[in-house]
Amino acid sequence: MNIRLHHAAQVVGEATEALVSNGTTRERLLLASKILLGIQPREFDGFPLLQSRWDEIDARFSKVQDPKVGSYRRTVEKMSGPKMGELCELILSLDREIRTTE
Repeated sequence: MNIRLHHAAQVVGEATEALVSNGTTRERLLLASKILLGIQPREFDGFPLLQSRWDEIDARFSKVQDPKVGSYRRTVEKMSGPKMGELCELILSLDREIRTTE
């Protein structure tokens, strides 16, 4: 397996575990967003479907810019419940797609 994809699989797997742990949706998504900051550029090189999914997740986490606390955190803090649910589903979908690619 590609070493970059292997690393991304571990990071996304940890984020998925955070999403299914205890706490509110917002708390779980905040934790997952911190974990996903570990994704490095080019980790999905050679896997256009995974790259596309990651780009969508990254864009959704980056809607609200805040240099003090970071865009991922500030975006999650301002998200509505349905939007948080959609983002959680995208992360879970990315995890499933990575597992089928491995």
